[in-house]
Amino acid sequence: GGQPYWSWHGFDSRVEWCACFVSWCANESGCLGTMVPKFSRCTDGVAWFRGQGRWKDSGYLPQPGEIIFFDWNGDMVPDHVGIVEKVDGGVIYTIEGNSAGDRCWEKRYVVGNSLILGYGISQLQNSKNIKKVTSLRQGGDVPSSWIDVRPYKKEPLHKPNLTKMQQHYLHQYPHRE
Repeated sequence: GGQPYWSWHGFDSRVEWCACFVSWCANESGCLGTMVPKFSRCTDGVAWFRGQGRWKDSGYLPQPGEIIFFDWNGDMVPDHVGIVEKVDGGVIYTIEGNSAGDRCWEKRYVVGNSLILGYGISQLQNSKNIKKVTSLRQGGDVPSSWIDVRPYKKEPLHKPNLTKMQQHYLHQYPHRE
């Protein structure tokens, strides 16, 4: 799983690819390097956001498009990363690669969940530099559908409150009809 993301990053064989996925999404949106770093290790992503003065600890209420980092074992070292899709009713909805069965998932967490280490403030939600990506990426094991942990609900593809990076992702991986 994740071959399009880890190979885009430059790896010849499979690696843990959650950070590669976040970087790939930023690249496809024209945001790589300015708002989101190119990183393959979660520790490097956290270090970059901290170095830019754009890090918020777990008590922060994130905005769509910000980068969420997780600490699975409580050692204050990041183990996983995703993209905040939205926050609604005290629940954070995320887009994550290399999650639950080596796939891309939309997941959800209660605000303040102890697994959340913190957030990289990507400023994507306020950016005017995000280009609209119109070409679809094809090939390999790229998921052909949006996999949703919530009950299936057919929704319009265009969601105006999402960042262009999130809209691009949703356009590529819509719900299975």
